[in-house]
Amino acid sequence: TLEQIFARDPRHRGVLGRLSGVVNDWGRVDPALPGQASGWQSLRDEMQRRAAAHTKDTVAQFLHGVSLFYDAKFDQALRQMQAVQPQAPTEGRIYIYQAMANLWLGHPAEARALADKALAANPRDPDVYYCQSQVLRATDKPAAIAALQRYLALETAAGSLHFAKKTKRVEQELAFLRQGQMPPLWDKPGHYDDEDGADLGSPATAVTGRAPAGPPLRCSPT
Repeated sequence: TLEQIFARDPRHRGVLGRLSGVVNDWGRVDPALPGQASGWQSLRDEMQRRAAAHTKDTVAQFLHGVSLFYDAKFDQALRQMQAVQPQAPTEGRIYIYQAMANLWLGHPAEARALADKALAANPRDPDVYYCQSQVLRATDKPAAIAALQRYLALETAAGSLHFAKKTKRVEQELAFLRQGQMPPLWDKPGHYDDEDGADLGSPATAVTGRAPAGPPLRCSPT
């Protein structure tokens, strides 16, 4: 499993990011049944219990931080990711969540510095460039546009598994920026996400082309 791969060697880049996609997206497709918790909520609860019991359980500590972030508990998520960082300093997603938490808390300078650390940690992760675009778009729209273009190039590269709804949304954000406008806060936890209210005319996931030789650029949900 991915958790076992990380346990054998925490230096593997992208493993925690792949796991975070489960916390981020599973809830959309696994609603609770009457009188029964969803598997997604059970996972969140288990990660919280493990994190409380074992401070060195990096996977649980990280995924609990992801849950806090998507619950819009940005201060708590930031502290959680700061605590996890020494255990997985090469994982770009740890810096992405810190950057975005700082951005939504109104600390753009700190967000920019952490987005740069995410880029240095894993320049092959498309979400690094999405994070860069978020922290840049209020002050440097050309740089934010370039970051989104890089995101799309990696996300739709041959062999990549990508979420077509998010790709469509990013293309819409890019169009707003090219017009000199700020896109809606579609990606901010706690805000209504318009992409969930409309059918964008494409399946939930798509695979572009055939995988080239060697590892794909992108295999995990965002």
